[in-house]
Amino acid sequence: MRIKKVKLKRFKRFESLDLSFSSGLNIIKGPNEQGKSTLVAALVAGLFYDPKKNNQDIRDNQSWGEEKLYEILLEFEAEKEKYVLQKDFEEKFLLLKNKTTGESSDNFSTVSKTIADLSGLSTPNLFQTTACIRQDKIAELSSGKKELEKALQDVVTSGQEGVFVTDVLRKVQKVVNDMRKGIDRPAISPGPIRKIQDELVVKEEELMGLRAKAEEVKKQRQNLSKYETQKKEIEKEGKVKRNLLESNKKIFEIEAQLKEASKNLDEVESKTSSLQKIESELSELEIKLKSLGEIDSQKIEQFEEDFMRLKAKAEEVKKSHHQKNEDQKEIAAKNKRYTVGAILVFMFIGMLGFGLHPLLLLSFVVSIIIGVVALLKRKTNSDRKEEAETSPLQEVKEQRAKLLLDFAVKDISEFKKKKKAYFGFEKKIDAKEAEMKGLLSGKTKLELESEKKEVAKRVAVLEAKKDELGVAKKVSPEKMQRLEEEISELEKGYIET
Repeated sequence: MRIKKVKLKRFKRFESLDLSFSSGLNIIKGPNEQGKSTLVAALVAGLFYDPKKNNQDIRDNQSWGEEKLYEILLEFEAEKEKYVLQKDFEEKFLLLKNKTTGESSDNFSTVSKTIADLSGLSTPNLFQTTACIRQDKIAELSSGKKELEKALQDVVTSGQEGVFVTDVLRKVQKVVNDMRKGIDRPAISPGPIRKIQDELVVKEEELMGLRAKAEEVKKQRQNLSKYETQKKEIEKEGKVKRNLLESNKKIFEIEAQLKEASKNLDEVESKTSSLQKIESELSELEIKLKSLGEIDSQKIEQFEEDFMRLKAKAEEVKKSHHQKNEDQKEIAAKNKRYTVGAILVFMFIGMLGFGLHPLLLLSFVVSIIIGVVALLKRKTNSDRKEEAETSPLQEVKEQRAKLLLDFAVKDISEFKKKKKAYFGFEKKIDAKEAEMKGLLSGKTKLELESEKKEVAKRVAVLEAKKDELGVAKKVSPEKMQRLEEEISELEKGYIET
């Protein structure tokens, strides 16, 4: 495993750091308190610390004067695959991504195992005693401190036989000697440290030149001091005008929102008022409907069916009565003719025998009596038949009277008025209910009241914001346009200055 790059944000003394490593051994050189140990601490935190925790080890690396914790990004290669490890200790974020395969993980245990498998280093201590070795530690190991050698060997080898840390240290010492070539005495091929020293000499000369330029710039700045006052005045004036412009933009924005909210409130209040009016009208219609009695469309329909049935029955009785009357009249006429004929015959015989024999006179008188009796009997039978035939019609009339009484009307005319009034009220009630449904638009009355409260609350909030900004600061749209032009001119003058 080879670490190629480390990026830091807010880590101890480093506000930010972007450092790349070369292949092979990398040596970090510099005076004390310049960040060498901090860099090692950052590598340890990046490889081994859990960003989702907040222990003392993590807080110890917090940058001075910063409230937020740090961020670390490591790029490394292992087994011909490229990896990126991100840790944000402030946001508790962790991600290890294999850029070669596209696989990723945000689980600390999985990430830690992957790091251990790729590097062979499972703990911060093992990392610091193997991958990061300070020069004084190498000197101590090579000067014969066997106890430290043994301790380091135990850490590196985990107590396994056949692996000796001294072999590793010899190689490290050889690399160090190669890097120090040319420091103590001249060398044909100086080491990297000597080369860096030579580069430092060149850089110091360049630094002297830069200091001369800086001095010249300083003098130029002194000559520009008179412009600073002008800049400050421009900035002050611009700030005042910007604040005024921003306040007015907010006022106009709030007024537009307030206008829309007020419009919505008026609409909701209008609906609420209309609903109250409709409910009042519905209540009046219900009272009027109840005043008609316990009736409904089904009872009205049943009444009409019963009334038409009785009417048909009465017509049938009348028709039957009329037909019987006609038949009886015809029979009576025939009987009358027969009776009159018989009486005339008896009278004629009596008149003929008036002078012949007294018995014939008696037959005349008897014939008159018989005729009168026959006529009276026919009249009595006729009256009885008429009374018998009148009885079914009277029954129909009584049933119809009871039907009208049950419906609380005097006659069919009053029923029709009552029926018309009932359906008139029903139609008005249906119309009012449809109107109410249209006003509610699928909502309930409770939801409409809730909407009214919410809109009223929004109107109150907007009015409070408007009052807070101060109506006195409000300017006309024309004045706002002039303010924008003046601010633009001030900014142009500031840039030229």
